[in-house]
Amino acid sequence: MGPSQSNLLTNIATVVGICGPLLTAGKSVFLFAKDHSLDRKRRKTIEEISECLNRLHLLEASSSTRDLQLQPYRLQIASDLQVLLADLSTEREKTLLRDVRREQEQESLGIRTWLLLYRPDGLNGWLTQSFFFGTCAALVFILTKMFRERSIDLSEVFSTIVIMVIWLFYARSVSLRHKHIGIVTRRAGIDDPNSDLHWVRRALLLFKPTSVSAFIVHCFFYLFAFDAVALPVQEPISTLWNVMMRVGLLLTAKMFQVDALSRRALKMISDAPAAVARVG
Repeated sequence: MGPSQSNLLTNIATVVGICGPLLTAGKSVFLFAKDHSLDRKRRKTIEEISECLNRLHLLEASSSTRDLQLQPYRLQIASDLQVLLADLSTEREKTLLRDVRREQEQESLGIRTWLLLYRPDGLNGWLTQSFFFGTCAALVFILTKMFRERSIDLSEVFSTIVIMVIWLFYARSVSLRHKHIGIVTRRAGIDDPNSDLHWVRRALLLFKPTSVSAFIVHCFFYLFAFDAVALPVQEPISTLWNVMMRVGLLLTAKMFQVDALSRRALKMISDAPAAVARVG
């Protein structure tokens, strides 16, 4: 590996490691703020409805005010109440639509699914989306570098881009597969299909692969996990970079672990007719 290629890979790893988690976090914070705003509006509307009902109840219960000309005030409270009830109905519809959309994210072929613009499902969902967005950022970085530096080795850049695109689609497929498992288990009201495995077996993938592709995923997991442990120390590289390299290898192995467990879970679900019938 030449110095230029080594520098390129180092820059790519840096972009993926920094931009991936940041983009995933930013997207998650935006979605959380959007949901929080909707929930806050609904709670505020409910409080205002309660206040209007209390005012109306006090007005009707007070005998000293029956002879006063308070009909306009009474009508105004009733009008405000009708507006608030209409607002609450609209906010409930938005909440229900949000919940339905969450459950149907996997089946949708829209922009939100293609770009993984949904909430990561747990830590594993966070990891897979971070790899996806980090790879997107790395591709942008490579293309920018290619157009800015005329002396760059195009064959080297092209091969790197091909590998990054393959990894991008793989990270997307793993994220969607993991998301699909969460949707199916929630709809069917079942536990994690991999709950029968001891945590050691889950961590080290000590189970039989369900297919040839699953066997390949197992092999890549062991390859990257072994490299993370047995990779010799690179003298020209600082200790910090050696540590970060091993962390990157372990996270990549974790990615293959998530994929292997998702494939096994899908197989377990497909072999459970009762669960599938309940989903349907």
